[in-house]
Amino acid sequence: ADPLPAPPRFDSYLAHCPPAPLENDFDFPVQVLNLRRRPDRRAHSSRLLAALGFSNLSFPDTLDAEDVDVPELLLQRKILADAVLNISRRDGVAALHPYLGNALGYAAAAASLSDAPLSAIVEDDLAAAACPAET
Repeated sequence: ADPLPAPPRFDSYLAHCPPAPLENDFDFPVQVLNLRRRPDRRAHSSRLLAALGFSNLSFPDTLDAEDVDVPELLLQRKILADAVLNISRRDGVAALHPYLGNALGYAAAAASLSDAPLSAIVEDDLAAAACPAET
């Protein structure tokens, strides 16, 4: 059996798309969760969201899995011991740090957007189903 084709690189997703006319201008805040070690995803998300008409993007600091300090988070009461046990049992111990880093990123982004009447939080692995100009 033929192996599945590799997905396109993040920097090539929009390479074939013509520039989209700026018919839409969504100026509500959009926070994109992005790890500092993934500038390719940051660039991709910026281009894709701009092509779709989003103009108020920010990239808050996110916690990488390798930087998650479970004992310190427990001491600070940012997470509960029961949650650590439940996540570890359900998804495995290897999933704990990435899960907590992601959840804490969402929590921080949501807290910073609490005064906005309309906002969005997205991750940096967005993919367009078609070129924005073709939809």
